[in-house]
Amino acid sequence: MTARAIVSPHDPSSVAKVRSTYEQAVEEVAHAFLSFPWTKRACYAEYLAQTFYYVRYSTALLATAAGRFDPITEAKYQKRFSRHVAEEQGHDLLALRDLEGLGDSIQNHPEMDETRMFWEPQFCKIERKHPSAMLGYILILEGAAVKIGHQLHSTVVPLYGEATAFIRVHSEDDIEHIEKALALLDGLDDAKLQHIIENTTQSARALCLMLAAVERKATSQAGTSHLRED
Repeated sequence: MTARAIVSPHDPSSVAKVRSTYEQAVEEVAHAFLSFPWTKRACYAEYLAQTFYYVRYSTALLATAAGRFDPITEAKYQKRFSRHVAEEQGHDLLALRDLEGLGDSIQNHPEMDETRMFWEPQFCKIERKHPSAMLGYILILEGAAVKIGHQLHSTVVPLYGEATAFIRVHSEDDIEHIEKALALLDGLDDAKLQHIIENTTQSARALCLMLAAVERKATSQAGTSHLRED
């Protein structure tokens, strides 16, 4: 009786391509974050508000994805996404409380189109492509936090004191999260890995566009306020 060879569901180079795409995309996002004017209070406040808007959907996205995995053939993915739901609970409130710690209110900051353009496509990818496609979104958010989170926290703490909990928590917690996300790549076929690659680059670009829009909006409003005072 001849033993059957164990065949990998994907070309090993496909996982390497995902990792390479992730590393390049995180560099792009890191540059955008490091170039952001954190010292301008209005910009930081708008960042916290828009962050609240997209983070409040994190648990819904993860739960939706978990429910789309096959409970038998994709059990490890379903379990990881389900655990991740619990890990993200209340993180939107961290951003909201930081905003309030600045003496500001979410009522002063409507959700921007660019923010919705960042998180809304994830539901489509989960439901129309495959729930594992959301890993591209996860890799960008948590990869950027790991790469430059501590540096950002060191920048904002002297300026805003305790109103920096969101950045602090994600610079600490996301190290473990990113390792778990990358570990899930093994076992996915080439088509699913391609979905992740596409979502990684798309999410990186969308997040950079959101940050740029945050800066434009805050700077414009600050200028208008100055003109009114004059």
